[in-house]
Amino acid sequence: MKLILFLAMAFIPLLGISQSSPMPTWFENHLGQLDSMIYYYPWDNSPYFREVYKYQTSTGLIESQVESTWDETESKWATVSLTSYNYKPNSSQLESQLTQSWNFNKQKWQNHSLVKYNENIANEELLKEDYYLWNDNTKSWDGEQSFSYTYYSDGRVKRKYFDIIERDGRVISHKKSMIEYIYNDLENSIEIKNYSFSELSHSYIYESSKIKTTLFNEENNIKEVSFKDNSKTTYIYDDNLRLKQSKSYSYSEENWTLDLTYDYEYDNVNSQIHIYDYIQLYGVEQYKITHYYSKPTATNISKNEIKQSVRLYPNPTSGLFNIKSDLQFKTIDIYSISGKLVKSVNGQGIEQIVDISDLPNGIYLLSIDGNIVSKVVRD
Repeated sequence: MKLILFLAMAFIPLLGISQSSPMPTWFENHLGQLDSMIYYYPWDNSPYFREVYKYQTSTGLIESQVESTWDETESKWATVSLTSYNYKPNSSQLESQLTQSWNFNKQKWQNHSLVKYNENIANEELLKEDYYLWNDNTKSWDGEQSFSYTYYSDGRVKRKYFDIIERDGRVISHKKSMIEYIYNDLENSIEIKNYSFSELSHSYIYESSKIKTTLFNEENNIKEVSFKDNSKTTYIYDDNLRLKQSKSYSYSEENWTLDLTYDYEYDNVNSQIHIYDYIQLYGVEQYKITHYYSKPTATNISKNEIKQSVRLYPNPTSGLFNIKSDLQFKTIDIYSISGKLVKSVNGQGIEQIVDISDLPNGIYLLSIDGNIVSKVVRD
């Protein structure tokens, strides 16, 4: 069974995306887009930090993210940063991400950081991402670092290369450090090899570790994720398979120690999730993070949300496979890897069995209501 949900979580740090707490996908798919997040202090439940998201009306793609801190003196939110997302023309592919910070002395926005993305247009695989910092003295961008990716034939990341960018834009340590991912679907595990180039031996040396996932059910709900023998996270669900609690442990002296707990409280009426985190190490009371959502409409359900809502199994398949979704779907199209339409069937709502036994063995693209959501391997 493919590690669909786990890979999505595992690769969040690889793609340069921050994650303050595990996000329950089920709730997002039912309530729509994340409008804002507010962080509260535990001792008096007062707010101290806020993130607000804005989306494109026509596509549902994220347009900007504004971060603010609570000004107790003025009793209002003070904006500190603005991140804008730029896409390729007539495409959902992210081209760049610009972050600006608010200069309170000059009372204006100033550049802070920039990320440029290069994706494979055919299959939306991320090929390269470059990070830059703004140099206010030269009024130009200074390159900092670059990541590039290669993939297995089934679309999963194979290698991630790390490069340093020189100030004039040159890459000065091309592929001198690398992470390689080796998947074992029978064990639901990933072996991770961290390579670094030794100047003394002029060869690569590496350290190996393994992440193993225990699944809760066939729909890829995760029960436990363990990293070698030094850390693990366990997950508990409610009767509706919504994430109820997660706990993170560290291992030392032959004992597991509980470090961090997240509790999830759902408010369907007001489209909110309250997430409480408790840091055992410091005996800190639970901090509260509230996520606010907007109701989904025909125009604000993005391609990414459709993709996240679809579960597909078994994959690879000998012919028959099941599609389950949290969203209603009307059409199912199967494309060859070259983009040719080879099969089309009418959708039946939120669950359906599809038969591709009449197609030759190979890799196909599954489209739901005009959106490519997954690869299907016919073997």
